[in-house]
Amino acid sequence: MSRLPFHITTRINYRTVQFQQPIADPFVRQVVHVGWKDLLRGLLHRELCITVIVGADPSLMDRVIRATEVAVREYKLAERRRI
Repeated sequence: MSRLPFHITTRINYRTVQFQQPIADPFVRQVVHVGWKDLLRGLLHRELCITVIVGADPSLMDRVIRATEVAVREYKLAERRRI
């Protein structure tokens, strides 16, 4: 079995509830179920912070960032040509 290239970490109120669960695709829909203790804590502190972090191998992240930069640059050039 091959290693999945991406992983996801979930935190509720800065407490890690899921650490680097392997996933195949970085474009995911993450459902976070918040327990009553965390809801109560959030009400008392007037803050409920849910953080979902999608990460990957550093070399893969660099390739994705470079590809995104190229796509944004091409989009901006196309927009300028339309004006």
